Amino acid sequence: MPVKLAAVLICMAIAACLALLFAVIAMLLTREEKKSWSAALRASFTTFLATMTALIAMVGVVFAVL
Repeated sequence: MPVKLAAVLICMAIAACLALLFAVIAMLLTREEKKSWSAALRASFTTFLATMTALIAMVGVVFAVL
């Protein structure tokens, strides 16, 4: 496997872990505000999608420049 591909895959794995962490934090904060489970899951999913989109875009830009 080429080094550049391995680096991209590692960065995407790190991005996924960060996105999952932020999603869990968003869900816990929403539940702490006494909101329903559906609202908490919606906040969690939205946070996960937004974080993954931003991090993958940043990884793409960085490796396109390299």
